[in-house]
Amino acid sequence: MAEPPMYPPYPNISIKILDHPLLESFRWDTSDQIILICRERSAEANGHLVALRDWPIERAQDFCAFGQWPLDYQTISINRHSGTVTFSAGHGGVAPLYLKVSGERIELSWSIADFYSGMTLPDVDTDRTGLRLVGTLPYATTTMFRCVFMLTERASLCISRTGAIETKYPPPAPYFIPTPLVDEADVAAAACRLIDTLLRRWPLTPALTASEFSGGLDSAVVAAILAGQHPDALQTYALEVEGPARSQQTSRREIAIEHFGFHDQTLRVDTVPMVPCGFEVSSDYVPAPYNADLQRPLHQLLKSLATASAPRAVATGTGGDELLMAHAFEQNHEQFARNISDAFLPAILPSAMTLVLKN
Repeated sequence: MAEPPMYPPYPNISIKILDHPLLESFRWDTSDQIILICRERSAEANGHLVALRDWPIERAQDFCAFGQWPLDYQTISINRHSGTVTFSAGHGGVAPLYLKVSGERIELSWSIADFYSGMTLPDVDTDRTGLRLVGTLPYATTTMFRCVFMLTERASLCISRTGAIETKYPPPAPYFIPTPLVDEADVAAAACRLIDTLLRRWPLTPALTASEFSGGLDSAVVAAILAGQHPDALQTYALEVEGPARSQQTSRREIAIEHFGFHDQTLRVDTVPMVPCGFEVSSDYVPAPYNADLQRPLHQLLKSLATASAPRAVATGTGGDELLMAHAFEQNHEQFARNISDAFLPAILPSAMTLVLKN
């Protein structure tokens, strides 16, 4: 019988723990295995399996396997003997983890833009990039770069010492079909109760939390419900839009601010150039695939907000049009051109390519 291959000890692991009041992390380390867990902190852990640092590693393995946690989480399991590394994600999909695989080296980040500086044109997957440019990139582990992968919700990625990658996707999530409403149904009240219950899953204290309040329906609902949980204590912020819509936005926000007692802060978007003229290394603009045009003014507003009151978490509302972006054939010409502008692409893509695609 052939002897199993003997691998050298697994290389050094460098991990930076994000110190944040809404996150908690755990690590188990034995001569055989390392397990790391990063998860959202729950406001009420009662009734749920709580990870403890003095657990034996077998219990940590069970926790990773069964995902008994109501909020989102990500786990890393490292086999010291085989060199296999397995990444798994919870059901939330809150902040997908990106992995760059280069031989025996694996780099991790919650932002794909962190990998731009080390990329070259041969790293670009032209098929995936083309799908991204027309708004039809599939929700999968593959990205615009051949060596970068995204850990999607409830999925796992197993990476061998040789760099071979095995992806395991979860079974389809259950879905519900609409049913007729009973006569006494109050849809608005039911929706508000649901959002209120969801927001109470995290320890969103007034000193910790600020809420975006643009003046639109989505963010207004979230801000109003948070204000009901913490009367006269909620910090809110907004970017003031340009053009004729500004007066409408201002009037709607003034009514709500007076009614709920928001501690509000704003910034006019036309005071900060949204996209710099060039993409020099010194620029503070990061051309990531899912960035909004308002990245630079929004960052300045959040920086100002953090300086004034030091919130560590922000709440916002997301509408169906943001969750389910229209396909290319469903968009008008102006919207389609805007979605594939250079502002959304890494600098390593030649300008001639983007010019052709835009025309």
